[in-house]
Amino acid sequence: DDQLWSDPSSHGEVHGWDFVDHDADLRESDPTRSHGSSVAGVAARGTKLVQIMPLRVQDSRESSDSMLPDRLVEAIDFAVSNGARIINISLWVLWDEEGISKIRNAMNRHAANGTVFVLGAGNDGQRLDESRHKQEHHLQKTELPNVAVVAAANSEGKPWMGENAGTSFGDRWVRLAARGEGVTTAGS
Repeated sequence: DDQLWSDPSSHGEVHGWDFVDHDADLRESDPTRSHGSSVAGVAARGTKLVQIMPLRVQDSRESSDSMLPDRLVEAIDFAVSNGARIINISLWVLWDEEGISKIRNAMNRHAANGTVFVLGAGNDGQRLDESRHKQEHHLQKTELPNVAVVAAANSEGKPWMGENAGTSFGDRWVRLAARGEGVTTAGS
């Protein structure tokens, strides 16, 4: 498919990188866990101007909180060095401030070349500025100009409510909401 990025040095054989297993096999150990593929499918839907560069940074057997921030920084650097200008990060992590700072520093480092980061607002149905979240360190709570936090809406334009309680929506961190309910995507 022409929307799937290919490593030019691989003669069309390598379409991304697995930062969990350190190889080009992007298959998830649990094929029902395809959130990143679903979000990428929404981003690419309706246009031929987007190429998807699949980068696996989390195994389905580990929680986002246990994933190493360095793995995500490595993936960000890989994406930018291979031409990515928009990077979607569909992870909800509660790392300590040091871990979040590593990711923010990587995002800030790539702001000069125009790289934009799109972060999912989360699926717990809570506003990022509500009391439960005030003391937590969230990647989504960033003031960087090259970061946009996005949320999913239903067909009526209201917060999507799904299997994980629904999207975080409507607070000062969310910049854009688009239909996320009833949409066929790459991960569907």
